[in-house]
Amino acid sequence: MVKKLPLSVISALGLTLSLMVAGCEKGTVSPSPSPSQQTIGEETQEPEKVNKFKVNRKSSELPEVISRQDAWKDAKIKSFDAVLPDGRAWAPITLTDAGLIAGAVPTQKPVTKPLDLIVYDPKTDTYEVISTLSGTSQAIGVSLNEKWIVWSESLDNTSYVNWKMHVYDRSTKQDRIVAESFKDEIGRGFDGPLWMPKLYGDEFVWSPSVGKPTPELGVQVVVKKYNILTDKTTDLAKPGGNPALSKDFALWIGRDDQTNDGALFWNKGGKNQQITEGKSISHFATDGESIAWSGLQRGSQEHWELALIDQQGTERLLKSTRSEDALQFLTMGNRILGWKANDKVQVYDRKLDKVVTLEEKDAEYSAVHVTNNYLFWTTPIPQTEEERRQAKLNGIYPTRIHLLDLQSLK
Repeated sequence: MVKKLPLSVISALGLTLSLMVAGCEKGTVSPSPSPSQQTIGEETQEPEKVNKFKVNRKSSELPEVISRQDAWKDAKIKSFDAVLPDGRAWAPITLTDAGLIAGAVPTQKPVTKPLDLIVYDPKTDTYEVISTLSGTSQAIGVSLNEKWIVWSESLDNTSYVNWKMHVYDRSTKQDRIVAESFKDEIGRGFDGPLWMPKLYGDEFVWSPSVGKPTPELGVQVVVKKYNILTDKTTDLAKPGGNPALSKDFALWIGRDDQTNDGALFWNKGGKNQQITEGKSISHFATDGESIAWSGLQRGSQEHWELALIDQQGTERLLKSTRSEDALQFLTMGNRILGWKANDKVQVYDRKLDKVVTLEEKDAEYSAVHVTNNYLFWTTPIPQTEEERRQAKLNGIYPTRIHLLDLQSLK
């Protein structure tokens, strides 16, 4: 039986769209292979139905919630405004273990410069422009490490169905296009989730729509993996969306038979396997060993759950909260798990086994991102409703970034 992709994969637009940038490519760009010309690996695998990953919930007792001051008394935090010397505000998107921040500088008033995709170095307060965009193009997702920057470019700002996937070589400063949207007979791409690349080493994964949505098939989305060095694309799963990549496995959201909603699957050791059952999964993150997930659980009362699964398959429930709190957009390192919420700006400290509150207000305007070595969160600069209204008219909410070196924590 053909299974439709869960709606949780299709609807993850909110925070992403607020970080978009518009424009045209800059630098040397090689021709993109059409989807029909891309090298496809082994056939898409069906998930294992026997010997499923066993998840055992250890306890429903939630960890204690404490303040940042109580958790990390001597933490060294660098706070700075995300505003360039020319007055343009920028939005942080992602972070590396070395502390570099990829950001989008959208077109805004009163400065009428093209939109830029940048990498900002907080240690030197300098930045590098990776691409300058114009027209209706926007950068949707960015992933980077010490060698590469992978980013997806939407070619329009209305339907988001036609796109290009870029790989930027940080040593040579060359940008090339390695994939494009699959198109119908009139050249239009197919509706589906956003194609957000996730990079690990010399490979990245993403999940493009490869066909028109139908009542029978739902959204036709495939988990793909691309090797930058060999220029080879491999299909990992169909359907499946919003994948992530680590040293030992690729992870994505697929369909759960029990809930008829999102479940976690992985490709490990060359086999696809379902990890979670009976839970609605909307967002997840991994540090390459443990896996965190969140989702809106529907029953007599709707509520969000946030949980962490360790290497032994033991699951720790971290939060159970109202549906309107919306625990989304998870990121994690080997100590800290962060998420986007609507009530408070919080993270989970795995060493302390505590939920740490970073900010008590303005969570709906804030973002959190975590790696093994760094944590940043943002707070809005506009404080009054009039300031926020004007910021929206200008094209971006200016933010203050708070950067914490996790190696300074005890």
